Amino acid sequence: MLDLGSNNKSLPVMMLRGGAREVVAVELIPSIGEVSQPNARILSWRDVHPYDIQVVSGDIRLFLSEDLGSFDVVTALSSLCFLPEADMARIIQKAASMGAVLILQANDAIDNIPAKTLDLHRMLRDNGYPEVQVHTREGGGQPLLVGFTWVGAEGR
Repeated sequence: MLDLGSNNKSLPVMMLRGGAREVVAVELIPSIGEVSQPNARILSWRDVHPYDIQVVSGDIRLFLSEDLGSFDVVTALSSLCFLPEADMARIIQKAASMGAVLILQANDAIDNIPAKTLDLHRMLRDNGYPEVQVHTREGGGQPLLVGFTWVGAEGR
């Protein structure tokens, strides 16, 4: 799994605890990324299970220029929507080219971001994800969009 814009790495650690074999976490601010390593080690010790988390410091666009690997799932929670539209489209295309399920979080509560839910939905559909599910919660302004490279994801 790849997490773009990992912040304090809570999501990658949850992914590992939920059964992911390996997670690559990309975070722009190195000091925030460093927080995850002790958490992963403590939980690994507590759960008596090794957790493989690789922290990469840098812009999430490293996914486009660096060989970070091939992934089954790519997440970008409240991070992708802040990039210019062309960069968003290229990241979506790359994730689709590897057949990854792509999970994005929109942030409709902020006025001045380049992409809201409808924009991200369109970009997913236009860049390799023919099936897109939108998950919202009552009163929440941060819906999750889940893109599948295959049609019929509801039945899987």
